[in-house]
Amino acid sequence: MEHEELRRRFAALTTAHLADACLRARTPVRCAPPSLRALTPGDRLAGRVLPARHAGSVDVFLEALESGAPR
Repeated sequence: MEHEELRRRFAALTTAHLADACLRARTPVRCAPPSLRALTPGDRLAGRVLPARHAGSVDVFLEALESGAPR
C-alpha cells in the first residue's frame, strides 16, 4: 500500500476506532493523557513508537525529533 494511501486511511480513524481495534485484537489499550495536544491544531500522528525515559537534558529528545525520518 502506498504511503499516501495509508496516511489517508489512518486520517479517518478516531480514538474510539483504535481502542475498539485493540480490544478485538486482545491488545492492551494504552492512551496518552487527555491533556496531550498537537503543537499545531488539527495535526495528527500515527505510527510506531518506542517508550523513552527522561534522565537529564531534554536536548537529546529534541535532537532525535529533528533527525527522525518517516518509515
